[in-house]
Order: sequence, then structure tokens, then C-alpha cells
Amino acid sequence: MTRNFISRLAALSLILAAGFGPVPSVANAQQARLPHPVRIPEDAVRIPCCRCLDGSRQPIEINTRTAAWKVAGPGSSNFQPVAADGNQAWWPVPPAGWVSPPGHPQSTGDYTYQLQFYIPPCIIPSQVVISGRFAADNRARVFLDQQLVASSQGTPDYGFLQGSVTPFNVTVTTPGLHSLRVVVTNTGGVTGMVMQATIVAICPRDLELSDLSAQAAPHQIPDMHPAEPR
Repeated sequence: MTRNFISRLAALSLILAAGFGPVPSVANAQQARLPHPVRIPEDAVRIPCCRCLDGSRQPIEINTRTAAWKVAGPGSSNFQPVAADGNQAWWPVPPAGWVSPPGHPQSTGDYTYQLQFYIPPCIIPSQVVISGRFAADNRARVFLDQQLVASSQGTPDYGFLQGSVTPFNVTVTTPGLHSLRVVVTNTGGVTGMVMQATIVAICPRDLELSDLSAQAAPHQIPDMHPAEPR
């Protein structure tokens, strides 16, 4: 009997055991193991747990104008819901729509757009991939938490033209609350941002014991649907 077979058998045993009902102490332990337990905002995108080893993909669209994007002005940490906006010079990126800060300010500086999402600690860990494209007036940088993911391509300070629509792709595996941020630099006049993107939770087709060790505490059976932090 190979080690690989034993690992898969152990993983399957844990999954079957979890199917007979949740273990509250495990859910609490998983909550405590999050790096910084925080209250999950009501408008945060919640990534679903995988229910079986089938390689399925669970997509969630996070386009501007439809997802709960917020924005803070230069030097501010006060995030407010974005406002729909438009300008003849701004290239369309359907099905998303252009947005800007409430009141459509024209002050120079960095405007930070943010969308939060929550990945629960699941018994079957998924691979979460965010991909899409964006444009901005005048230019933008995309961050996942503190990691720089992409910067506006094309003609400098003309990030709203067709040739400046920029693709991006980033993978997330760590459970917890995350922030996708677009920092838009305005050099003068009107400013705005558009993003067409999707978050996809990709379920595995196979599961090794090592995958479970990151999710479950020693000698405990992890909950299939763990409780979320309050």
C-alpha cells in the first residue's frame, strides 16, 4: 500500500466523517486560527466552499456598477459606495460600467477603489483565481491586499483609452478577509475607473492529507461548513 494511497484514504475518511454533522469545537478552532479574526462586512463577497472533489468552478462576477465597490479620496480612509459615471473619452469595458467617487470630484491625487471578499476555512480547500481587465483616468495600479498585481499599460496618463485597457490575473489560497484595490491617480480634471472581472473558486479533483493539515487542527475532524467570524 503506497503512501499516496494512504494519504488519499485518510483524506476521504475525514470528508466522510464530516458529512455526519458539524463539530462546533472545530468550527471555533478554525475561526481562532484565522490570522486576524475580524467582523466580515455585510457587502463583502463570500466565496463558497467546495462540496466534493469534482474539479468544478464557481464563478462570481465583480464588475464595477454591479458589485459592492467603494472608494476613498486622496488622503482619506473613509470608503463610500461608488457612483455611476461616464465620459465620451472613456473606452467602454462591457459588461462593466465606469464609476467615480460620489460628487464626481476633479481633485488631483490617488483615489482608492476597494472590493472585499471572504474565503472561509473549508474542509476541501479551493484555489481562488481573480482575473479580468481594467481602465482608469488617468492611470491605475491593482493590488490584492498589499501585493501589486498590475499597472496601467499603454500611453502614460491615458489609462482610459482602448490601448490602455489592462488585463490581470491573481491567485488566492489563504482563508480570511481580503481586499482587491485599484489605486487611481488623477493628474487633473475628471477621474474614474472601470473593471470587468470574475472571482472563480476552483475545486480540486484530488485531495492529499497535506491539504487538510492546513485547514484542520490535529486530531480533530474539520467542519464541512465552518462558522464565520462574528
